[in-house]
Amino acid sequence: MPKAVKPFAAAVAERHRVGLSERRFASNQRTTQSAKSVLTRFARRAEEWYHRLRKGVIRMRAIFSDVRFGIIAPWLGMLFSLFTAAVAGSAQTLGQRLEILPPASNDWVRLSSSNDLNTVITLQASSNLLDWQWVGTLHDGLFNYPDAASTNFPKRFYRLWSNVRGPTNDWKNQILFPDDSFRSSAAPSQDISWVKFAILLNDPVRVYYQDSAKFLFHYDFAVQRLEPFVGMDRAAFDAVSLHRANQQVVLGAILYPPLGYSVEYGIQFVGLDPYTPEEIIRWFDLVKATVYAPDGAGVYYVPTFEQSVSALTN
Repeated sequence: MPKAVKPFAAAVAERHRVGLSERRFASNQRTTQSAKSVLTRFARRAEEWYHRLRKGVIRMRAIFSDVRFGIIAPWLGMLFSLFTAAVAGSAQTLGQRLEILPPASNDWVRLSSSNDLNTVITLQASSNLLDWQWVGTLHDGLFNYPDAASTNFPKRFYRLWSNVRGPTNDWKNQILFPDDSFRSSAAPSQDISWVKFAILLNDPVRVYYQDSAKFLFHYDFAVQRLEPFVGMDRAAFDAVSLHRANQQVVLGAILYPPLGYSVEYGIQFVGLDPYTPEEIIRWFDLVKATVYAPDGAGVYYVPTFEQSVSALTN
């Protein structure tokens, strides 16, 4: 526990251990109550800032402590870090910074963070600072990452933390273009390469990208990493992934051109039954938003053979 700031609970324990005076104890109690009052006012200000953000008025930044607690703030980042230490203990400022950008044309809030190599980052969101939901898992940083569920909430707060990547961190919710470590051929190549992905239909607000050099097939990845399909045999997985009846997951791939060949990529969806144009557009927009590409990069829908008739007639 840091020597500079100790939480209220620690102050109580120390009072019994070394005999702090009643005046000292009351002072600590007042300090804690004051800190809670500061948090309440801070949350109200954050809500006001959020609504201004949704109108594109300001860009917000946040500083986080290693107790994994954060709140949107355009300034007073250091003050909030010290407050977090006072009420939660064992806190110190991390180097990572989260920036919230104005929504794009689809009204999804976008988030960026500083870079931290060889890390896996967990992003969470809350509407009340009490109940937190998982938003995404990313590697090294957030790069204009979309919160596709943000339009379902009148306000939204975000926090993140990072850990060192391990051998099982072989999936993520955002990839990079023109190069990404998840490409099927990580070395420079004159051939087309790809990164395969999956979209869960009961949670269609994020894309699961698999390490496509490690997992050659969608099935191999899904039955090891996607909870609804763990341990499922191939026939059962095909039944819920390739046919519209009782379909649970949409499979696809990002097609990369040979390195240095062109600044454009393709998006492909796999299925034995034809998808409707509305479905393709919805999934295409989500996938495109989770591929971080330089300005001006072209992106195209590349239908599979089974989807070609629907694509040509619509």
